[in-house]
Amino acid sequence: MALAEEKPIKTFQQEAAVFNKDLQVGWNLISIPVDTADDSIISVLSSIAGIYKTVMIYDGEWKTYSPDRTLNSLQKINETIGVWIEMNQSDTLTISGNVVTSKIFNLKQGWNLIGYPSLNNNSLDYIFGLVNDSIIDIFTFEDGVWKNVSTVKSGNGYWINFKEDVQWLFDGRFREYVVYPDKIAALGDSITQAANANGVAETMPQHSWTTGYDSGDIVNSHYERILAINSNMLNNNFNDAVNGARMDDIFGQAQIAISQSPEYITILMGGNDACRPSLAEMTDPAVYENYFRQAMENLTAELPDTKIIVVALPDIYQLYDVGIAKGCSWLWPIAGICRALTGSNAADRLIFRQRVIEYNQILQNVTLEYGQLYAPSIFDLQFTTSDIAWDCFHPSIDGQMKIAEVSWNDGYYSE
Repeated sequence: MALAEEKPIKTFQQEAAVFNKDLQVGWNLISIPVDTADDSIISVLSSIAGIYKTVMIYDGEWKTYSPDRTLNSLQKINETIGVWIEMNQSDTLTISGNVVTSKIFNLKQGWNLIGYPSLNNNSLDYIFGLVNDSIIDIFTFEDGVWKNVSTVKSGNGYWINFKEDVQWLFDGRFREYVVYPDKIAALGDSITQAANANGVAETMPQHSWTTGYDSGDIVNSHYERILAINSNMLNNNFNDAVNGARMDDIFGQAQIAISQSPEYITILMGGNDACRPSLAEMTDPAVYENYFRQAMENLTAELPDTKIIVVALPDIYQLYDVGIAKGCSWLWPIAGICRALTGSNAADRLIFRQRVIEYNQILQNVTLEYGQLYAPSIFDLQFTTSDIAWDCFHPSIDGQMKIAEVSWNDGYYSE
């Protein structure tokens, strides 16, 4: 599993590969899912030389090649092209090349015959992602019959009817390392529940930075970003956060998440361990670490294939200055808001900030120890008065939007 500093989806070394495809007597519709050094038909089909009769492609017009002809309209084939091959007898096509890193397809309105430049099978929605809504029909010809497509298979060619001109980017570097999850679960506190985010004194999980589902707000949550690419995510967003939760509550939330079997978990927790009635009542760092470690141990043991992103605590110290600018000083003592910070002098506020930094260091160390991803950037996020809700403490919808953005950019699925 990739750690934050590795970012494997950003780099990709050229990798050799060998592709094998069983062909039957008669017509076969295939693609060539590797980047060959020589894309001449004679070279690409050398392993079945003397066995194939005709090769055809369609790129707005039909082009053909036959070994028996002197003049042919088709001379080259590559990984972008769906290829018809007529065989005199059954045989196995073997092609050597490199794994395709990325390829741009400029596809036209109407029918297109294309190749699929990957050695991996995957769902139709996953492969075509952002252009899926432009597809009217998609077919392949496999085992001698026409088939509708739900899974895009390596080595098959595809007829696709588009309602408009589209540009499709296949990025093998991204697909090689990232599989979008079908389920997301969120652990945390009132920030993750989006408490009071939109002018009402209630939890508003629809606006949450992680599992929020209100398509009409400005918060582009992790759930909504993944859903835009993977429709299997629909309604599989579990917000297990609890208002007021501290780190001693994380184990219980983890147990609930485990029962939901998510492939992706976000954790933003610990703010309430700092925001206590006094500095003396803040959670001891060793105790904080023990609770967090137990949860990570349990999550990674029970969900070994699940990706977990642990988001740093924001710089709550900044809340004081922003709150003063927003005119919140009168409300803090009445509502008892984060008195370890808002009721302290300047020197004690620095002590408070240092404790948050200690918590974040624990989050980072333990997260990386368990092979998961730590997202640090929220600590450097500069909130403004519009980012704080009417209660002078929780993030507003604007604040939720910012948390979603920076945590996503730190995450597994950012480009």
